[in-house]
Amino acid sequence: MKEQELYKKYAHIIPGSVELVLKGTEVQTGKNQKIVSHGRICVIRCEFEDTAPDCQKTRIINTQDARQTTKCEVCVRRERNIRRRRS
Repeated sequence: MKEQELYKKYAHIIPGSVELVLKGTEVQTGKNQKIVSHGRICVIRCEFEDTAPDCQKTRIINTQDARQTTKCEVCVRRERNIRRRRS
């Protein structure tokens, strides 16, 4: 999929952030987080509705994960905790 098509399909990908990386390369995504590259990586903007002031707002992911990943890691943990408290 070309970059322009990615930006149209997934609006949370920051334009110009797609990079080619060798497969199997570990990419540092935060202080203590790493991901293993599958070819291309990109940066996404967090789309959590109840974002807090301490939200990191961006996250590095593999482009193939853009369909299912729309939140930064802090907001993912926050949303899970909210769901746990409700049940």
